[in-house]
Amino acid sequence: MPSETDRLLAEHTDNTNSNGTNQNTAQHGSKLKSQVTEVASLDGDVPSSGDEDPFTSHSNVLRFEWEDTRAEVASRLHLQEIWDTCEVYPEWQRRLLIKEIGSAYLRYSIPLHILEYRITMIAMRLHERVRLSHTSSGALLILFCEEKVFVDRPDGDKDANREYVELVPAGNKDVNLAKMVDVEKVADSIINGQSCRTALKRLIEIRHAPDTPWPKWAYIPAAVGFVVGYGPLYNGAGVYETLCAALVTLIVSSLEVYWSVFHRVGLGKQMLVAFLAASGVAIFHIYIQQINVMNAIMTSLTCHLPGLALTNALTHVVFGYNHVGAHGLVQVLVVSANLGVGVIGGLTFVGSLSGHIILPSLAPVSQFAWYIPHISIVLSLVPTVILNKGKLSHLHWYALGTFAAYYGTQFGHKVMGIDQFASCVGATVTGVIANAYGNYTDSGPAIELVLISIIAIVPGSFTLNFTTAMDTASSISLARDMMIVALSIVTGQFISCAILPPKRQL
Repeated sequence: MPSETDRLLAEHTDNTNSNGTNQNTAQHGSKLKSQVTEVASLDGDVPSSGDEDPFTSHSNVLRFEWEDTRAEVASRLHLQEIWDTCEVYPEWQRRLLIKEIGSAYLRYSIPLHILEYRITMIAMRLHERVRLSHTSSGALLILFCEEKVFVDRPDGDKDANREYVELVPAGNKDVNLAKMVDVEKVADSIINGQSCRTALKRLIEIRHAPDTPWPKWAYIPAAVGFVVGYGPLYNGAGVYETLCAALVTLIVSSLEVYWSVFHRVGLGKQMLVAFLAASGVAIFHIYIQQINVMNAIMTSLTCHLPGLALTNALTHVVFGYNHVGAHGLVQVLVVSANLGVGVIGGLTFVGSLSGHIILPSLAPVSQFAWYIPHISIVLSLVPTVILNKGKLSHLHWYALGTFAAYYGTQFGHKVMGIDQFASCVGATVTGVIANAYGNYTDSGPAIELVLISIIAIVPGSFTLNFTTAMDTASSISLARDMMIVALSIVTGQFISCAILPPKRQL
């Protein structure tokens, strides 16, 4: 005995063949949709599995094969009646998918200019007209308009619901390159014709999947390896300074993973980390080995320095998101202030208890051999991927981008002789490789390679070194230098897009 869905679909087909008018087709398609579909809210906390339809809850809801009906309707309509092809997907489903993809982008740190472009393209694919704007905190505002894109509905009904949605970034928002790649692939599949149901089901799977394939304790050796690898690159740290920073990072990262206080302090986390790092370095300096205290502290704080956040904030400014970029710059200042207060507090606390006077910048730095930085950049690759939740299967691409950033900057320094502008060369080479990666491979988007490679040249510790040493004049001068370096990186990214434009799929 035929099901209710089969009966309605057969009735819809007979009506289309007998009347032959586009208006009757559209009206009956709307009737079909209203009869078959009983809308149920999506339970976002329950992951989809098996053949479960992500558009329906566990209530008594009629199942409907969207793909089969879409093909049936599309085979009987002309191209100019494109709205009726999309009518198979109800408005609430299309808008729900746009909200979900926007939330996923915000969750996994997609830059705003890419987010806005992708959301607009997906809305066009689903025949929804949207207007996007952003708040200073980075929240995405979506206004679903009443008029449809391309063509009007044949029945002249334009009275669709206006809907205003604000998507707020997650509180624990951080870089997750693996999920960023997965979300970007879902966006590509939507633009290229994948069904709403399949796309939403995939988004739910991504959201409920573990953040990383490795256990949480893997953060501890990754943080230590990152400090040991990038210590000589960032601060020219010597042997004892790097050893001290590694020991301090081992203790602090263990507390970050297993001490619940770190998950409740919010922006004060940087202050707490800096306080613990400065205290540990001061104890090492007093009781174990005389070292350059400030150099060791900055090396141990490499994971927390705000250089990458500063570069991203300036990127938003140059792309026209001035209020978001300004908010990011304020956040960078807050983080820098928290780090500075934490460092001063840690040194003062240990000095007062021990009775020793700790002079941050007087002890000389013990130097590594000239070849150590070249080895350290290789050893730091895997820790960098783990800390940024990247895909280890893409490690060879990450290595290529990182080497291009570092050695391109070294080449720029030799050619220009100016440290602040040398990073422009490294960023340009990295951007060209990243765009080639996004254009000619199916591995992931260009932004994936840019975010992980630019860490090799991003500024971070210049100003903090002198601020915590109470050298106000040098702090102002080097704050300017740090801004120039960040702008040089952004300029290099623009130049790379002029040399090899990124792919724009329509």
